[in-house]
Amino acid sequence: AERAVLRIKKEGVSRAICDYLSGLTDRTAMQQYARHVGTDSLLRELTPQAA
Repeated sequence: AERAVLRIKKEGVSRAICDYLSGLTDRTAMQQYARHVGTDSLLRELTPQAA
């Protein structure tokens, strides 16, 4: 956490967030999304809707 704080102070919040997100693999991104938003919304986004 201290490393993140130093990076934010040096490069700014936007740059730190962009660098963090660009470094995520698809699997890790989905895990983080589920952790913060929930799995129900993730499943809705990934499940094709019936016409």
